[in-house]
Amino acid sequence: MIPSGQILIVDDDPALLAAIRMFLTRRGYTVTSCRSAEDAWRQFQAQPDEYSAALIDMTLPRMSGEQLIAKLVQIKPSIALIACSGYQVDVRKLQSSADQRITYLQKPFTPKTLVDAVKRVWQD
Repeated sequence: MIPSGQILIVDDDPALLAAIRMFLTRRGYTVTSCRSAEDAWRQFQAQPDEYSAALIDMTLPRMSGEQLIAKLVQIKPSIALIACSGYQVDVRKLQSSADQRITYLQKPFTPKTLVDAVKRVWQD
């Protein structure tokens, strides 16, 4: 069963962003995709209750993925998070609380790995 709510996807690589969107929408998820942290922040601020999860690239220009995660969690502590990067990330540093649902997805990844990460972090 697909949980309710949208997944906010943030990546500055347009091809990867389109692929992630396609993989997840084909699996029944509702997705909002953004190419910048600033755009994602504006989208989220407008309707924070619409989003249940976010998949965020950690190496974004201007505002880092880590900075965006801190802002999202400040508004909605219950949001499920997937930190995504080609570099190793210590997700413990990103957690705002011990019960924060966050996982790490190493780039490059397969569609199955992507869907597994979403299922792992976004449990009802």
